[in-house]
Amino acid sequence: MAMHWSEAGHSVAGKTFDELGGPDSILVRQRLDHAVLDRDRADELTADVESKHQEINDLLVQIDGASDDARTRAAVDRVCALIRADAREEEDVLLPRLLAELDPDALRRLGSAWQAARVAAPIRPHPRVSRRPPGNAVAGPFLAVWDRLRGAVAPRVRRRFGRFSH
Repeated sequence: MAMHWSEAGHSVAGKTFDELGGPDSILVRQRLDHAVLDRDRADELTADVESKHQEINDLLVQIDGASDDARTRAAVDRVCALIRADAREEEDVLLPRLLAELDPDALRRLGSAWQAARVAAPIRPHPRVSRRPPGNAVAGPFLAVWDRLRGAVAPRVRRRFGRFSH
């Protein structure tokens, strides 16, 4: 017996292929096409986010140790603008997508994984290190330790010897 469209619900995403009429059904074919488009959009979004983060890293390297001049102030202003835009995009685009796609348990697991990654991640920019696996996964923990050691030692060196640069 055929199901009336109003009984089918608004989304085919949660339905099995059999519920959608089998592998040759137009609904299955469209769902598969949409999954490819969603992956393409996700790849575009990832590339855009990575590009902005890389620009922030490059600017931070430029700022670190630079003199206080107009060019440095412009770089600081650009970093601040990029960070504000990144936060807005996360709040307006990325987080609502996660909320729509994941159940509460998956969101909690993702939150735990995110926190574990933050602990093991570097805290300073390292523009010469790959932003993608496996390079970032291999280098990240070592750089995280180095960054934290540097952060602990640098203030002592500055107090003892004045400003120190790397």
